[in-house]
Amino acid sequence: MAKESLKTSFDKLIYLDSEFISAKYEEIRGVTPSTEFTKIEGLRGQISIPIISSGIHTQETRKFKVSSLQMWKKINTELYKYPQLKITNFVNYQGTKIGWLDGKFSFGIWNEKVNNNSYENFELDSEGLRVALLTTPEYLSAGFSMLSTASIAIKSNIGIPVNILAKIMWFAENVQTYVACPYLIIEK
Repeated sequence: MAKESLKTSFDKLIYLDSEFISAKYEEIRGVTPSTEFTKIEGLRGQISIPIISSGIHTQETRKFKVSSLQMWKKINTELYKYPQLKITNFVNYQGTKIGWLDGKFSFGIWNEKVNNNSYENFELDSEGLRVALLTTPEYLSAGFSMLSTASIAIKSNIGIPVNILAKIMWFAENVQTYVACPYLIIEK
């Protein structure tokens, strides 16, 4: 990763996974967040008997005194210590790999021949190979989250040069595509 990459700004940010950033911030900086546990019931107006209630789960909420953006800026240098990955070195069934990928951020449309269904997702063109990105809409910067509902006419010709910190999870052989979970997407 080039030194100029360390000077990333909000203007170049496309995607920031706040769950990953807060966990890494806690790990790197040793800052313990205040934590709340909330019991959530999903009973839809039914009578609830505590011992036999179903649909109840506990959710952990972590609160920091700084925002995700501030956390990212404070641990940015540490994140660039992840290795630069060569996508063709990834092998299925040998675990996941976290590191930096370079490529062009784009939008992919997959058509299913059998049922005539089509699926859309963000993807990365890296080393001439496709990487499907499993994104969370809330982590996308303003404007990018609207692409999923935008007209197909404006989804063409997207090819933004980016650096992506991601976890490569598997290679989907039937469609010749790698599948990854992005943590950070930064425009070059």
